[in-house]
Amino acid sequence: MGKVISVFIRKGGSGKTTTAINLASGLAKQGKKVLLVDLDTQANATVVLKAIDDNKNIGKVLSDEMTAKEAIRNVGEFDILPATTDLVNNEQELTIKVNPNSFYKVKSVLEPIKSLYDYIIIDTAPSQSILVYNAILATDGAIIPVEIQTLATKGLSQTLELVDSVQPQNPTLELIGILPTKVQARTNLAVVLTNDLKSRYKDKVLPISVPFTVKVPEGQLAGKSVLDYDPTCDASKAYEALAQHVINYYER
Repeated sequence: MGKVISVFIRKGGSGKTTTAINLASGLAKQGKKVLLVDLDTQANATVVLKAIDDNKNIGKVLSDEMTAKEAIRNVGEFDILPATTDLVNNEQELTIKVNPNSFYKVKSVLEPIKSLYDYIIIDTAPSQSILVYNAILATDGAIIPVEIQTLATKGLSQTLELVDSVQPQNPTLELIGILPTKVQARTNLAVVLTNDLKSRYKDKVLPISVPFTVKVPEGQLAGKSVLDYDPTCDASKAYEALAQHVINYYER
């Protein structure tokens, strides 16, 4: 049965979608069967991977027009359950018709396909919406990417509080860790902020940092993970290490 991992934080620009895509790619390169679920109303992962499909997407699945298996498409090494910006309508519908089942909709649509994958990675919106709650309630492990810039850790404490608040409803939920991203390693600021993050959150911070590099957006423009665009760059090595960390975490 596949493990579900959500990548989320309330603040935008933290490398959330980049992490979701490259974690999926890194796991796939380790021979794992991987599904990336785009649950972000901005559909950024879908756009980057050039997987837009107005007829088959997570929105259609959430509105019960098709099953998750019917909406999945392959993007090379792994599969994606794509999104469109119309996903905001599903979010509004779940909010308006809020009931206990509204919070477990994503879990219910993923359950029939979990056995098909080793890992299901969910990319979420930078918010605390009902779709984010859905993702966390369907999740086994959470990764929280944090951009190492001044004030960029805003939203981290609220995100950790959200994980804690959801655990009674989802006892299998574990924090895999906080992932420092966009780290400009040669600057004093990055050193100070990284040390501060580790001082405050200690072993919750992963022993992996993703350095800032122009190779990431260049790869996205090319419709590729940075692992495929430039496998030798430091960001690729960091995401390879993250994928291996996840495998060790669950398969130890």
